[in-house]
Formats: sequence, C-alpha cells, structure tokens
Amino acid sequence: MPSGLAPSCRQRGFSAITLILASIVLIGILTAAASTSMNKNQAGMAQNTTAQSIVAQVNLVSGKILKCVADYPAGDNGSGNHAPYPYYGTAPNTGVAATGAVSGLYCPGSGAGGTTDATDVNLFSGTDGIFLPLPPTGFSAWTYVNDGSNVRILLQASSAANATAWATALAAAAAKFSASQASVATTTWANDTLQYIITL
Repeated sequence: MPSGLAPSCRQRGFSAITLILASIVLIGILTAAASTSMNKNQAGMAQNTTAQSIVAQVNLVSGKILKCVADYPAGDNGSGNHAPYPYYGTAPNTGVAATGAVSGLYCPGSGAGGTTDATDVNLFSGTDGIFLPLPPTGFSAWTYVNDGSNVRILLQASSAANATAWATALAAAAAKFSASQASVATTTWANDTLQYIITL
C-alpha cells in the first residue's frame, strides 16, 4: 500500500469506481428499456401499415368485382349463384368454379359471346391498367367465394407464426368496415382470416 495515501483518499477512490460502475449499469438498463419501447413502436407501426394495405386491397378487389357486375349485368357465371358476379377459371370459360384465387377471376359477359365464353376478360389482366397487388407480407393470396350464402373475399395469414401481429392487423382492417360486412375468423380456418362480404 502506498504510504502517502490517507484512508479517506482510498475510500473516495473506491466510491468513484462504484459510482462509475453503477452509472454504466444504469445506462445499460435505460438503453435496453428504450430499445424495447422502440421495438414495440415499430411492431405497432408495422401492424398499422399492414392493416392499411389490407383495407386498400379490399377496396380494390371488391371495386373490380362490383364494376364487372355493373358493366355486364346480363353476364352469367354458370354457378347458379349470383349470376353476373365473376367466376374462377384457369382460363376463360374453362374449369369454371365459384371459388378460387382472386387472380383467376373472369367477368362473365365481358367477352364477345355475351354471357360466359372463351373471350371473357380476367379482372386483373391489366388491360385497364389495374393489376392485382401482392398480398401483404405474412398472408396468402386473396380467395374469392360465390356460394348460396353470399359473394365474399378472404385473406388468410399464411402461417401461425406472428399470429398475434396478423390477428391485430386483420382486426384493425375489419374495423374500417361495418361488422356485418367484414369480420375476422380465428377458428374456422387453420390461421386467422379476414372475411369481407361483397353481396348477400
């Protein structure tokens, strides 16, 4: 021990080191808290962005479907349900089905034949400058259903991963519409699904 240091000096040195270490620990705790807060804010913003994207896509898809009905009211999809509404097919008038991917929808009556024929136009072919956007990250492609109940579109989370985030985004999107028009199903399908009813 150096002979020139008084006991009070040694005590002050120890206190200074303790104070520095305590400060470092405190800075670490505050940084971690700020990081957690930022992560929660970023997650909330991402869910908000996803919800806005879902709402925009609902409006686009339902708008295109309703435009088909308004433009070709005499069209007949051949399903026996809601005749002038689009039908799903792998090509115009081929494998006609009432349910399928929105990307495969054709407008009955839009072709040269007048009702449902091989020249019917795909709703999202881009001939009018409008293409079907990719679904939001974390979701499968939009599905179309035309049955005895109603005409509707569905957007399903593509996996159970991030289920809470997807459910929050879907619920926020559904809240932008009336409860009778949009709802979120959490048990009907494997993953959370938004159901938007276009017509009864």
